[in-house]
Amino acid sequence: MLDSQGDQQQVYAAHLDTDEQQLQVLKLSQAVDDTAWATARTGALVTSDSTDNTIVVVTGPLFRGCPTSVTPAGANNAPAQPGPNYLGRINLNTGMVSSVPTTGDSLKPGGLIFLGASGFGHDDQ
Repeated sequence: MLDSQGDQQQVYAAHLDTDEQQLQVLKLSQAVDDTAWATARTGALVTSDSTDNTIVVVTGPLFRGCPTSVTPAGANNAPAQPGPNYLGRINLNTGMVSSVPTTGDSLKPGGLIFLGASGFGHDDQ
């Protein structure tokens, strides 16, 4: 998967290097940057907060197989004074990006990765 942040799209590739290779474009309701998939209901999303120069760990019940993205104001038509980044969940059928509620300190995420109990990207059942 590749984000086309400015175009508000994600491009998905399947069956690479085969005769059945396919590309599909998902039009999003807003621009997104990094995207991570939880491979288990437990684990954490790890993100950077460049405004505070910190690493933030987001825990709680996660939606296995559901993409979670950092949503910046990075669209080609973004306003001059965009709002801050936040975590968003992407509906793979409609492209709708909806806010993921978080508690604690204000979160302004940058990069994003899923960390399961066994390590980065592992399926923890």
